[in-house]
Amino acid sequence: IRRWGGTNPTADIFQTWSGLFAGGAWVADVGGIDNAMTIAAWVPVLLAFSTTIAVGVLAANWLPGNRRPWIAAFLTAMTGSLNTTYFSPQSVGILMSLVILVLAVGPLRRTAVTTDDGLRTTVLRPRRVGLSRIIAITAIGIVLVVTHQISPYLTVAALVTLVVFRLLRPWWLPVVVLVPAIGFAMLNGDVLGKFLSLAAVGKVLDNVQPPSHDMTVLPKPLVTRLAFDVPAVALIVLGLVAVLTVLMRRDRVHWGLLTAAASPISLLVATNYGQEGIFRVVLFATPWIAILAAGLPRPSGRFAWAGELLERTFRPTAVTAVFAAAAVAAMVAVGAFGQTALDWNRVPPRSQSAATQFYDATAPKGSVMLLTGSANAVPSNTGSRYFDVGWLSREVLGDYPGPRGYDAVDDVSEMTRSLVLEWPATQYYAMVAEPFGAYDERYGYQTEVDYQRVRAAMADSPYWKRVWGSGTTTVYRITQAGLAHAAD
Repeated sequence: IRRWGGTNPTADIFQTWSGLFAGGAWVADVGGIDNAMTIAAWVPVLLAFSTTIAVGVLAANWLPGNRRPWIAAFLTAMTGSLNTTYFSPQSVGILMSLVILVLAVGPLRRTAVTTDDGLRTTVLRPRRVGLSRIIAITAIGIVLVVTHQISPYLTVAALVTLVVFRLLRPWWLPVVVLVPAIGFAMLNGDVLGKFLSLAAVGKVLDNVQPPSHDMTVLPKPLVTRLAFDVPAVALIVLGLVAVLTVLMRRDRVHWGLLTAAASPISLLVATNYGQEGIFRVVLFATPWIAILAAGLPRPSGRFAWAGELLERTFRPTAVTAVFAAAAVAAMVAVGAFGQTALDWNRVPPRSQSAATQFYDATAPKGSVMLLTGSANAVPSNTGSRYFDVGWLSREVLGDYPGPRGYDAVDDVSEMTRSLVLEWPATQYYAMVAEPFGAYDERYGYQTEVDYQRVRAAMADSPYWKRVWGSGTTTVYRITQAGLAHAAD
């Protein structure tokens, strides 16, 4: 965007829904930032903080007191690692969605009414959204429409739910977000249509399945499973508390909030969203679940004895403080583990980012870079020559060899041959980097020990010549011997 002044909307879906990247390009130009990866490094900090604040402000409309809204914000932050916050459209999408909701709703007003039998009573009614807020919602909604494919629709689902339960007015407010989203989708139907399938409509059980890694040859390590399972269990516990809150309150407000939490499931009715639908459902449901969990009331009625027992148990200040500290520590542990347990394979080093820039700047047009591990472990396709040079993940060359009797020299030989024979290019490059070994081990493709053997074999191979290196990352270019080897 910075070099050419625009995108190629027909090329891929993020060239079309490019709002986040256009915004990043603008920030880079205005701020004089040469390396846009600097923005990608710092955006998660800003997004995580802003999203947490937005949840607290939204929760204050329904939760009493000054503490409970921020408990909801804390719970959202500590259980959000199933959707790691990074420089991505969905991370920006959830923040914009929350801001729209904050602008749309407000504290419910108690209004005196007369019933049919002449009795006076009070009802809770929503504040009517003013013109200035509608204009702001429209503006943010338009930005959201060009930034992320599904966030506008999940936002509309929540708004419609609030309208149905009379927690939001005017009734037509969801249309303000929906119409631009439908219009933009229709204008780019040829791009969007590639990602939609009528066969997926209605198959919720199939669409809910998380991504699978079909080419694995090793069991997935425990730490990888726990990085997803621990936050998932914590969120399930919060969900049960949220349901308990609704069953104890039994009023229109809390039933509405519970339905809003369930509204993202509408995504799974239409698509699996590239096997990531379940994660986006969780992303948009988590704030509502946290708000309900933070609103758990003191037991009353037939369960008043439980409330009295809890009050006696936590009456000493020291006991309350210890319990609160333990609960906070447990949630922080869940959040910290979920966010950082996979940093070894999730976080690219500076040298890896620099290697991608070297390739983008120097490779001839039509070149191909072989990533000697999963492409998920490298920030590829981030340069201005997005369409001039290509990137290939190791998986496209076939199955990973098993660990029994593994020979790295033979593996490099076969990778070289397959690359040249199956992927015509003007020039061939290969990248060796630490995160490849980490990612492949954490997801069961190849052990990190075997990847280190690949690293050594590449360094000694007559088929490849080192042309760039820094830190734990090395870039190679194929030699004439490598081309001849493929031709044999």
